[in-house]
Amino acid sequence: MSAQVKNYLLILSAIFFLSACGNSLTKENTTNLNVEIPNKSANQNSANTSPIIDVAEKTKIEDALKKEGFKDLTIDYSTQPPTLRGKVSQDKIAIAILVAEKAADKKLMNGLSEK
Repeated sequence: MSAQVKNYLLILSAIFFLSACGNSLTKENTTNLNVEIPNKSANQNSANTSPIIDVAEKTKIEDALKKEGFKDLTIDYSTQPPTLRGKVSQDKIAIAILVAEKAADKKLMNGLSEK
């Protein structure tokens, strides 16, 4: 027998063996299985907790922005890091980000859009 035929027979026997063993769970022996199925809604609720808002930091950042003339900008804490949101003119976006990050003393995500 050639090596190619032997390999072919070996592959066929492996497929036959795996298909025969893979279907060992029949209706009779699955009724007594103690399988715990996780409650998806409980996992989803724990993942969808409301964000922690640092009110003092939010006020500090928004006050600094208002002081520089950015009255319509807000800080969104639903993301990490918090996101600076609102509309400003293209030439003032960098200034608004700089003012907000300086007041926060940390990096913020840019969610600003052009007016």
